[in-house]
Amino acid sequence: LLYENIGHFFNSNLLLLEIIKAYDQTKKAIFLTEAIRLAEWLKRADCLEGISTVNYLQCIARKTELTEEQDAELIELLKKYDDNEQMKAGIHILLGNYKMAKRCLDKLDTNQRNEFYEFPIYVLMR
Repeated sequence: LLYENIGHFFNSNLLLLEIIKAYDQTKKAIFLTEAIRLAEWLKRADCLEGISTVNYLQCIARKTELTEEQDAELIELLKKYDDNEQMKAGIHILLGNYKMAKRCLDKLDTNQRNEFYEFPIYVLMR
């Protein structure tokens, strides 16, 4: 039985976000280890485009500073998602550009902004 379909990847990504939230709340290393493992699998599957890369790198950012190569990968994603303010905000957070992230968030409507605030990546900005 193959589990490599978009629905499975989407649900796995939702699980990943919950594991990251659990790590943020508890700081238990096992949560971050498992989040990284799941994020690596999603990134290798290349199924959710830039989302899997951003989520993988937000896991890494909780463990260590991102490398120049990882920053370059994020900058490439910024170009690709020029019309997606949520993606750009997340990418700017990972790059440490909090003012730019705030500018992107300010362009969102209230519902989109509140949705973004619930994503674990937002913890990295606070």
